[in-house]
Amino acid sequence: MKKRILFLISDTGGGHRSSALALAQVFSEKYNITCLLPDFFREGTKPPFRNFPDAYADITKKRNYFYGLLWYGIYPEPFYKFLNWIVDITSPNGLREFYERHYPFDCVVSCHALLNHFPLQTLRRYYHKIPFYIVVIDLLSLHTGWFERGADFYFLPIPESEFFFLKRGFPKEKLGVYGFPIRKEFFLLQNKEELKGKFGVEDKKVVLIIGGGEGIGQIKEVASSFLKKTDYQILIVTGRNEVLFKSLSETYWSERRIRVFGFVNNIYELLSISDLCITKAGSSTIMEAVAKKVPLILMNYTYGQEAGNVRWVERRGLGFYEKEPAEILIKAQRILETDLGGKIKEKMGKINLAGASERICEKIVQLLE
Repeated sequence: MKKRILFLISDTGGGHRSSALALAQVFSEKYNITCLLPDFFREGTKPPFRNFPDAYADITKKRNYFYGLLWYGIYPEPFYKFLNWIVDITSPNGLREFYERHYPFDCVVSCHALLNHFPLQTLRRYYHKIPFYIVVIDLLSLHTGWFERGADFYFLPIPESEFFFLKRGFPKEKLGVYGFPIRKEFFLLQNKEELKGKFGVEDKKVVLIIGGGEGIGQIKEVASSFLKKTDYQILIVTGRNEVLFKSLSETYWSERRIRVFGFVNNIYELLSISDLCITKAGSSTIMEAVAKKVPLILMNYTYGQEAGNVRWVERRGLGFYEKEPAEILIKAQRILETDLGGKIKEKMGKINLAGASERICEKIVQLLE
């Protein structure tokens, strides 16, 4: 019988689904495995938790400090487990019905920090022989949710992650540093001139501004600063933020040096023609930029969850964190007008991201045999 894998993800940002899709691509193309990628909070829980994906977008855009309080508030294990207990007792049938709806499946793969405790407990309650694997997609800020004891294997993105797990007493034989899962398109060599023609990009240095899946950050202010004080070509990706997309499109509809995009599935093409990426500090976007060797300026981050991503980028010398548009412009000119950009690209080239998705999938297939 053809194997089936159930992924646990939710559209709280774009990174969880991006990583799951990278793995699903390999499972499907190389192993002919069917992958199921439902939104767990929408399908497996009851209100108010069912509304979490929509609330996440609103909170991280408008109430980032409040989100940080929530993140740190449920970081201590007792508080985290108490929250999971509330979800469990308010959605007992929802959790069971979620698994029943998608059964049969040969294993569960979680790519979300908050989808490990109560989903694993429910799985063990009704399908105790089905393995549960956790693919960690955060870098240095690892929430308590990732450290769920009882999973069958933990796939870690960087060596520092293993240190955190070992420090908490996890058995080494259940841990593996396999890299960060990214779609294969990010490793393809592409013709820049053809892509520039496709997107109507002028023959200038190209700055890509990304606000993450929800279009968060001072995108408009940064774009305005670059437009006034540089001759760079500006590409803007607003994600799911339709209001921002409409506003920028109306403002810059006649400006040849600015191109505005909404939520895109071909970010690898935009990165291929870019000389600099200014973005929110989501781990997936960071790793995708590293894969394409595009220097980074991080303009904001989700408190708690993405703070470690900023530290990782700066410690590795892959770019800078700046939140003021004027400072972002200064750092951008340093990268683009001196040899600093080339040095950053060299450092990015030493980070081995190619093949991470393949390695993770190969290991899971081996574990299922």
